[in-house]
Amino acid sequence: MSLCCSDCFDDEFLERYVEMYGTADGEECKFCGSDQGHRIDATKLEDQLLPVIEYFYMHCGDAEFSYSASGGLVGELIQEHFAVFSAEVNDTHALVKEILRNQASDSQDRSGHCFDDEWMKRAGDFVDNGPKEFFSDLRKGVRRYGHALDPNGEPPIGYEFDLSRAYTETLKFLKRCEEIVPAGQSLWRGRVGEHNKIKGIVAPPPEITSAMRANQSGSRMLYVASTKEAALAELRPVIDESVTLAEFKPTRDMRVCRLIRERRRKSPFADFDGYRKWFEQREIREYLGGVFSQPLTKSDSPREYLFTQYISNMARKAGFDGIQYRSSQSNDGGENTVFFDPDACEPTGVGEVVSVKTITYKTKSKQVVQFVDEEPTSPRHCDKCGATSSLDQQEN
Repeated sequence: MSLCCSDCFDDEFLERYVEMYGTADGEECKFCGSDQGHRIDATKLEDQLLPVIEYFYMHCGDAEFSYSASGGLVGELIQEHFAVFSAEVNDTHALVKEILRNQASDSQDRSGHCFDDEWMKRAGDFVDNGPKEFFSDLRKGVRRYGHALDPNGEPPIGYEFDLSRAYTETLKFLKRCEEIVPAGQSLWRGRVGEHNKIKGIVAPPPEITSAMRANQSGSRMLYVASTKEAALAELRPVIDESVTLAEFKPTRDMRVCRLIRERRRKSPFADFDGYRKWFEQREIREYLGGVFSQPLTKSDSPREYLFTQYISNMARKAGFDGIQYRSSQSNDGGENTVFFDPDACEPTGVGEVVSVKTITYKTKSKQVVQFVDEEPTSPRHCDKCGATSSLDQQEN
């Protein structure tokens, strides 16, 4: 029997679990070297670790194609993704193997795969065959057929997606994303140019309302940001351009659908079934929120808005007052909210006109490009005199 201790873990649940069921005997832990923590038979943690490993990881031999770039020992992978163990544990893989010793024979899992081989993080049901792929397929259909995808009507010819299921599943997911924007919260909205009348800042009238992320052409909605910086960034002004910013506040508590991925850490070891549902919902939030946040240019087709409009319609049917998503333009972590009622917020009369003086860009390398000189042109022969020359010489 090999003992590990509470000091082996950075995961709060596992640390508390060992403290609760272990014994403080003053002996040095063979995994982390501590003599201060409570010690427990490592195999007692099997029920906590095994479901996580079986759900998130797979033996590379089971992959249809190579993932060797992201593979590794299963103990190292679980540490990389979940920060389970403390820095004092010298060999996380050895500790994981000890925890799973009752399930393994000769360092193999129940399927006969060796823990000392290369493993990988599987795509899993939450990416390839589950909700995330479901919404990805739905997006493709909406972009192709537009608002003709009526869950109460007949699907377009050749479209085999289950619209009734799409409607039900979308509503079910959106209802789990509720957030309250309290009455009186400070929100901001901007307009390019200098405006001294609030009618130049509020949602425009229907006759000049163009299609945007949540609304179709002619449908008035109110787009606001959580900070002045985010409101300014969303307009994408140029240097020396003036922008008028105005403060708005909700007239009552607003129930919004929050499509922003949670940043908090959650232990998968306390209640794995609950964690899996939370994780899948977080992944879908990130996917849908990313679609709402995706920057579009004037050259992009209006069809790019069809899917976000579809989701907005579903949120409205679910009883929400609006949708919240992260601003992709601001550097201050700002968030955007679109209220379906253009009068959901009232202007406070507070605002300012600013002039843009600097614009900061953040870049991320997509690929390294190696430029290659043009290949030398093939020589050409003159049929009349037999002379040989290059294309460049002939052009000159």
